[in-house]
Amino acid sequence: MPNTKVVVVVRHGERLDYTMRERGENWISTTNRPWDPPLTENGKQQASALGMALPSMLKTLNLPSIAAVYSSPFHRCRQTAAGLCASDEMLKVQVELGLAESLNQNWFRSWSIEGTDGTWGYGKKECPDANDLDPSKLNPLSKVPVQPLLDWKQGALEEELKKKMDIDYESKSSIETPYSLRPPLFENYKTQQKRMHATLEQLSELHNNETILLVSHGGPVTHLYESLTGNTWDRHGVARYCCYSIYQQEEGDDKWKPLVVNRILGEEEEETKPTDEDATSSPPKDFTWA
Repeated sequence: MPNTKVVVVVRHGERLDYTMRERGENWISTTNRPWDPPLTENGKQQASALGMALPSMLKTLNLPSIAAVYSSPFHRCRQTAAGLCASDEMLKVQVELGLAESLNQNWFRSWSIEGTDGTWGYGKKECPDANDLDPSKLNPLSKVPVQPLLDWKQGALEEELKKKMDIDYESKSSIETPYSLRPPLFENYKTQQKRMHATLEQLSELHNNETILLVSHGGPVTHLYESLTGNTWDRHGVARYCCYSIYQQEEGDDKWKPLVVNRILGEEEEETKPTDEDATSSPPKDFTWA
């Protein structure tokens, strides 16, 4: 039987800052880690439900069971990953930096500008050039290299989550560029897409004839689909909370075959997909990535 590699890619569940914003509240002002919102209780339930369903899905598709779980360093992704593998005591969440959020201008603006409510690209309409932002009105942590913000061990690690984390695991992927809002230095679309693809390839090489689970963010999972399939983002659609895609690569074939694309638990394959600003889909033609 030829070797096969299978990767399940999942976007994190519902995030707390967005639901608070919808209620007219501001989560950003309540925390010293405004770039790292957690899941809502509903988001945790989304992850748990999908985690319970995945084994039977893989069995139906005649695919190997999940052998490893990898997550973005961000809190909401680690919580999602922990929920996905909660029923399997043998699986621990291993953090990979290469699965992190898009470190672009919109991300920095969402948490670091005075008055922000978490909106992606906050204040860009009023002040589109990051060079013109008043440094005194920026979160100080947006003016230093981003790497310390990705140190998940300095973030929230509630007891329930701690039990599922592989604390000793060291990320095989890295982010070396010192991205910051001031002075402006942002990750562009192609760089982010390449790091996601490279991370998938690097990790899947360790798991012949196994399935691995990757948990990331809306933009990264969408752009990964583009890179793996050669299709445009609209064939994927906007990534919803806890959406999942399944890719397979067989021995002798350098292509990844999408078996399931951007589905959420309980929906049919062709069901209409709503929008979500956090997915940061591929930019329109008149938009330039910073």
